[in-house]
Amino acid sequence: MARQFFRSVFLLVLLNILVKPLWIFGVDRKMQVLLGYEAYGRYFSYLSFTVILNIVADMGLTVYVQRQIATHSILARKWLRNVVALKLLLSLVYIVLTMLLAYVLGFANGWWIPALIALQVSLSWLSFARSILSAQHRFTASSWFSVLDKLLLIIPGIALLYVFCPDCTRTVEEFIAAQLIAVLLALIPALLLVFRSAADTDPNENAVPLAGVLRQSLPFAVLVLLMFVHSRTDSVLLALLHGSSAQEAGIYASLYRFVDAANVLSYLVAGFLLSFWSKHLLQPDVIRDSLNKMFRMMMAAALLLVVVFFVYSRELQTLVYESPNDTTAQVMQWGILVLIPSFLIDLFGTLVTAHKKMGVFIRILVVCILLNLTLNFIFIPQQQAWASALIAVGTQSVMASALMIVCYTQWKTLLTLASLLRVGALLIVTATAALLLKTTDLSLYTQLVMVTMIWIVFVFLLQLFSANWVLNWRREN
Repeated sequence: MARQFFRSVFLLVLLNILVKPLWIFGVDRKMQVLLGYEAYGRYFSYLSFTVILNIVADMGLTVYVQRQIATHSILARKWLRNVVALKLLLSLVYIVLTMLLAYVLGFANGWWIPALIALQVSLSWLSFARSILSAQHRFTASSWFSVLDKLLLIIPGIALLYVFCPDCTRTVEEFIAAQLIAVLLALIPALLLVFRSAADTDPNENAVPLAGVLRQSLPFAVLVLLMFVHSRTDSVLLALLHGSSAQEAGIYASLYRFVDAANVLSYLVAGFLLSFWSKHLLQPDVIRDSLNKMFRMMMAAALLLVVVFFVYSRELQTLVYESPNDTTAQVMQWGILVLIPSFLIDLFGTLVTAHKKMGVFIRILVVCILLNLTLNFIFIPQQQAWASALIAVGTQSVMASALMIVCYTQWKTLLTLASLLRVGALLIVTATAALLLKTTDLSLYTQLVMVTMIWIVFVFLLQLFSANWVLNWRREN
C-alpha cells in the first residue's frame, strides 16, 4: 500500500506540473492575447468574485466524507444519498449568496455570472468526487480526474488556437462555455465511479450530522474563505473602483497567471507537509529539520523565478503577450516579488494548520485583509494595477512574518543561519549572472538557459536540494 501511495503521489505531482502550466500558458494566455486586456480583465474580475465564496459549496463536507469512508472502509448507498443531498443544499446556498452579492455590487454582464457560478459548483463537485475516490485508495483515478478537465480543454484548445484558426475572433462567452463543458465531461464519469462503488450494506449510522460537520469544519472553512478574500479581492476592486478599469484588471491578471503557475508546486508541497507534520507533531527535531530543508528548496525555486522576471520583465512580457506594454512589464517586474512571501505563507501556514491553531491564523488573515482593502481603496484610483501588485507583496510579507513569529514563539521553530546564508548566496549569484548576461548580445533564450544552468549548479553546490531527502522521506514514510 505504501508503494502504491508513493507512486500515486508521484503521478499526481507529475500530472499537475505538466498539465496545469500547459493550460495556463498554452490556452489561458492565448485567450487573453486574443480577447485583449479589457475583455479578459473583466472576465478575470468576475471569475475571482465567484471563487471567493466557493468554500460555501462545501463547508468541510469533503473532509468529513473522507474520514467516514476511512473509518468504515465502505461507501454505503443510503449514506451517500444523504451526503449528496447535503452537498446539493450547500451548493444552492452558494449560488444564492453569490447571485445576491453580484446584484448588490452591480456585476451585470449577460450570463457571465451564472455561468461562472455553475463552473465553480461543478469544480466543487469534481473535488468532492475525487476525495471519495482517494478515500477508497483509488489514487490513480483521483490523480487523473485532478487534471482531466484541463486536458479536455488543452487538446482541442491548442489545435484551434494555434493550428486551425489562430487568428479567429474569440469571445469570453466561448471561453467560459468551453471550461464549463470540460468540467462537466470530467465530472460525469467521476460521479459514476463513485455511485457504482457504493454498497447496499449500510453502516450503523446513515444520517449525516449537519451541525456536527459544520461545527468541526467551520474554522477551516473560514480560513479558506479569508485566504480567497485576501488573494482575489484586489482583482475585483480593479474592475469596480472609480479611476480603474477592466483593462487594469487584465494587466493584473497577466501577473497573476505566472504567480498561479508557480504556486502549483507550492500548494502540492504544502499538502504533503500537512500530513507529514501532523504525524510528527511530538517530534520537534523532525519538524525543524524538514522545515529548513523545505525552506531551502522552496526559496531556491522562488528566487529563480523572481530574478528572471525582475531582470527580464519587458522581454518576457513582449514574448508571452506578443506586444510590448510597459505598464504590464512594470506590474510583472515588481509583482513577481510576491512569490517569496507566498511560498513562506504556504510553508509556515501549513505548520500552524498542522498544530490546529486556526484561531491565530484567522486573526492574522483578518488584519492583513483589512490592511489590503484599506491600501487598495486608497491607491487603486491613483496607481491602479501597479498599486495592487505592490500592496499584495506588502500584505503577504506581513502575513508571512506574522506566521514565522507564531511558529517561533509557540514551538521554537526557527530557520537556521546556514539556511538563510545559503539562500542569500543563491540570490546574489543568480541575480549577478542575470544582470551580467543582460549586458551581452546573446539571445533572450540563450541568456535564460544560462541563468537556469548557473542556478542549477549552485543549488547543488550550496546543498539547497538533495535527491537523498526525497529517497529518505519515501523510506521513512
